[in-house]
Amino acid sequence: SLVNRTPALLNAGLAEPSFGEFVAASMVKEGDEVLAIADEDLAGADSSAGKSPAAVWASSYCARKMREAGIDVNSPLSALQKAHRDDRAIAVHGGNRHEGVANLQVTGRHETPLFTANPQPVGDSATLTASGYNITHGSSFIVTLGFDDEGPVAQALLSYSQSGNPSSDHFADQTERYANKQWRDVRFHQRDIQAAEVSTLHVSGPR
Repeated sequence: SLVNRTPALLNAGLAEPSFGEFVAASMVKEGDEVLAIADEDLAGADSSAGKSPAAVWASSYCARKMREAGIDVNSPLSALQKAHRDDRAIAVHGGNRHEGVANLQVTGRHETPLFTANPQPVGDSATLTASGYNITHGSSFIVTLGFDDEGPVAQALLSYSQSGNPSSDHFADQTERYANKQWRDVRFHQRDIQAAEVSTLHVSGPR
């Protein structure tokens, strides 16, 4: 899974509003000086920045922020980017839109009593908190749809799960499916609906 391989070092810079300003200001320095100053920040980092001053400064900026927070610069993104469902933290894939990915997962401040992680920002970071990158919204209902001779054939996911009740079996089940890239079938034909029936509710009104 890509979420286990993508370095959190990349996300640390791309998600920060001040990132571009930092790199732009830093690039007034000569290339050799840039490389020398960045050496200490990048010590021990598994970086492929090469000898491009812009790339080195970008990586240097990210590494500095992570080290200030006590985070290993070689941490995979899955160690930090989590969807929180009550007291459960589920590592999810996706990006913060700055990476240009279509699978959107945005970090931000939670304003719900069901969120039990630590929302305290790390330093001046707009996204990184004491409990990592806390997902607030992003890819929600995702569906893949085709047709055969009998009609629609579809699979779907609701990334934040169906229920808002922590005691429900459906409070986090689809979030886990999303994290594991396990689609669920969408039942269209009556026979498939009846075969998967859990309960039936009859509703009627005054005549």
